[in-house]
Amino acid sequence: MSVIHSLLGADAPSSAIRTGEPKKKVGGKAAAQFEMFGREAPRAWTRPDVFPLRRQPDGLTCGPTCVRMVADWLGFHPKIGIRRMAAIAGTTPETGTTDVEMARVLDRLGLTYNRPSMNPRYRTTDYLKWSLSKGGNHILLRTAMPVRRMRPGETAESLAPVLMPMANGMAGAKHWIVLHGVTADGRFKAACPSEGEMTLDDDFVQLIWSARDYDCFEVPATPDRHCAELWTDPLPPIHTMTISEFTMNAPIVPDTEWKPFHHAMIKDAADRAKELALKGQLGRHLLPVRGYARDRFNFYLADRGRQMRSLIITPESDPTRAVAGLVRGCRWVDPACRGQGLGVDLVLASWAVEGRPLVWPASFSEAGFATRVKAHRVAVEKALAAGVAVAPHVAWEHPDLAERFGIAPTAHSPGDPVVADPIHEAGAGGGDPEWQPGAEDFAALEQALAASDDAREDVSRLFDGLDGP
Repeated sequence: MSVIHSLLGADAPSSAIRTGEPKKKVGGKAAAQFEMFGREAPRAWTRPDVFPLRRQPDGLTCGPTCVRMVADWLGFHPKIGIRRMAAIAGTTPETGTTDVEMARVLDRLGLTYNRPSMNPRYRTTDYLKWSLSKGGNHILLRTAMPVRRMRPGETAESLAPVLMPMANGMAGAKHWIVLHGVTADGRFKAACPSEGEMTLDDDFVQLIWSARDYDCFEVPATPDRHCAELWTDPLPPIHTMTISEFTMNAPIVPDTEWKPFHHAMIKDAADRAKELALKGQLGRHLLPVRGYARDRFNFYLADRGRQMRSLIITPESDPTRAVAGLVRGCRWVDPACRGQGLGVDLVLASWAVEGRPLVWPASFSEAGFATRVKAHRVAVEKALAAGVAVAPHVAWEHPDLAERFGIAPTAHSPGDPVVADPIHEAGAGGGDPEWQPGAEDFAALEQALAASDDAREDVSRLFDGLDGP
């Protein structure tokens, strides 16, 4: 890894955190934004065979280049170039692209994201692997790439703004990369705007990630999980879909394979739902769900302040107490209220408000998948009871219902029990990796830099010869 490549795309740390806020509908300013960005009409999406690698055009735009790669994968905004994305983000020669500016460009492009590392319990490489392989995400990883050994007397202030000290005694260059999959032997597939396609082991990812306070953005790897305003077609009625379609073929995580962060996600969903219920009664952030109701319960949508919308259920008798919720794709039901069908209510209510991040989670627990099947059954049964036509192959997903309502089986009717279909590994990459860092790389770096009297002068010359965004 050369000095020049290592120093490309510096960004400055920032304590400010900003989360996305999706528009409620297409129209007005939102419609004008789509026209400005050249957004094509919704269309069928074909999963790319290879992750679309791009090289940054200058030393400032590693972050916007990473966003462009993710947008290429999704098929979004093909007319927006990297420099235009840098202008939208607010990339500057002094600070590069900070986390706040990355959030800004993701928001403006309508890309849904999550900031998992805001919770210390998710700051593990195990979580990153789960998010990539079973969570169905790409990860914009904020890193510090090792460049050289720290010199006597050097401090964070003297290295800023391009370099920063790392835990292993190295000086690192601030840099964004995209993690887009996991190899068969457990290494991370990464797309680097300066180095290209590479694979990284756990220790190296931990090193470069921890140096930036474990900051990252999870971006769903399928278009339908992004902000609804980019997709003007309505969600199809549940009774027109097979269970496979209704679950988006999302994988099931067996109870025996749950890791600590899985439990932490459910606990966080519970805490957030309870917090929203209390704040909602003070007039903050909660909107009544229209199109779905149940006696003795209230349904609310938290539609502001977070990119991933949240839906909660409270009893009419005590509206300050949440008894169930869908938060950041995680379903939670109060243990004291289980067995009352509230999990099914969450699914059906979220479908009624077309909350795409809610109704299409990245994966299911065993109980969560069973709840989704029950919700499908309820929707099919209601349609049949109301005299609405239901395709035989959909009705026969539930044989007892099909027989009760006299639906004749067809050649397309499923004959096997309902199971979840496997999901392809998120972010398939292609070709052999160009770089796999190890101890020999650190030695080579030191030798390459030994001839330089002052790496700061090298950095200065690098930026002097580059155009801004």
